[in-house]
Amino acid sequence: MQESDSDSEAMPNTYFGLRVKQGISRLNILSLFLMSFIITLCIDDQLSWTQPLLQNKDYYNLSREDATSLSAKASQLTSIPSIIMAFVSGYLFDIFGRKITLFLATTLSGLAYVLYAVYSPNQKLYQLNAVYFSIMIAPFQASPLSTDYVRKESRGAAVGLAYMGLSLGTILSLSVLFEFTKGIDPVQALIYPSAIQVIFGISLLFILTEPKRKKLSISYCA
Repeated sequence: MQESDSDSEAMPNTYFGLRVKQGISRLNILSLFLMSFIITLCIDDQLSWTQPLLQNKDYYNLSREDATSLSAKASQLTSIPSIIMAFVSGYLFDIFGRKITLFLATTLSGLAYVLYAVYSPNQKLYQLNAVYFSIMIAPFQASPLSTDYVRKESRGAAVGLAYMGLSLGTILSLSVLFEFTKGIDPVQALIYPSAIQVIFGISLLFILTEPKRKKLSISYCA
């Protein structure tokens, strides 16, 4: 029995070319790709809608220059909150676990896309929503899933898998999602990325696996 245990440690499971830790499934590894893909798909679609939304006469009704200025101000406001939240996220992952933290981050940030249109023409609420989004999306910057799931000799390949999702998300966002929605009302168009991300966030409760925590043994000296 001891020999078979040592063999299983020496020969870990391999999924998509990645050597994974014990107890990790193929679906867990696929989530590394899916998170980058879905988040990028939705963010890039919302970014593509920024100028059309701000210049739409039925919404913010801004000139190109004013729209660019508002977008830049909103971006500046998000810097510090997102940095702070990325730091705090590490503690949230440890306290509440991976599933709950990423579920809340994905679903709550997903709602922000359509709120950009709902809050029009109030520019203050537009900026506030940008800050809200930056805070909610920040946990992805500190996500420990790659470390949790993948053995150290495959960490580079895990980054490559996530980057593949990011690249594919960017391509499909511009060539498919935005092209599909660009002729309709902004609120209806931004419901798509919100719905996609919220549904994906809920699915994370079933896709992700919490890492096994090693129990610390404390020896007492007589």
